[in-house]
Amino acid sequence: MKKRLLGFTLAEVLITLGIIGVVAAMTMPVLITNIRNTELQSRFKKTTAELQNALQKVQFDEGQTLYGNYTGPSIPKILVKQFKEPAIRNDQYEILFQSKLKGRDLIYKNYDNSDFNTRLIDDGTIIVNDNFFIFINNDEHSKTNYQLYIDTNGYKRPNKEGYDLFKFCLKPNDRLDYTCDEYTQRTFTEKDYFKNLPR
Repeated sequence: MKKRLLGFTLAEVLITLGIIGVVAAMTMPVLITNIRNTELQSRFKKTTAELQNALQKVQFDEGQTLYGNYTGPSIPKILVKQFKEPAIRNDQYEILFQSKLKGRDLIYKNYDNSDFNTRLIDDGTIIVNDNFFIFINNDEHSKTNYQLYIDTNGYKRPNKEGYDLFKFCLKPNDRLDYTCDEYTQRTFTEKDYFKNLPR
């Protein structure tokens, strides 16, 4: 009596592979988005903590706070000293990125994808490293009206407000105030803010 060998036909194998491919194609974008959003959240927490620590070190090193004692153009000169090499500073956004980017475009967008007004970040810049930039805005060179923008992943995209570009105001004792910007505030008040970012 002949033994009958059990197995799958070529057609069955191809159909199964096709189904697996369709399921993978449907789930991959979601997985990629989740990984990206988790990375954005992690970098936001890390860079925010680094900036707050640097501001506290300024008080120790300079004997006074930035708030109430310095105008915007002075801030990069003082703050850059609180970061390790290769941190560099420049006093104007345009000059910095013409020299540092070497042909790479760094275009920021608002949350709704409209063009970001770079005049909001034109009073000085610190490149902490390729993954962390700090921009200073100081309206009318006041000693009490500062905004600090952080780009939490540097040259990498999306370079977009509410994703990797966040605004803080500087308050007495050099505390970072997240309530002066809708998207920055939401990162602190909405538990799943980064998980719910649109693609």
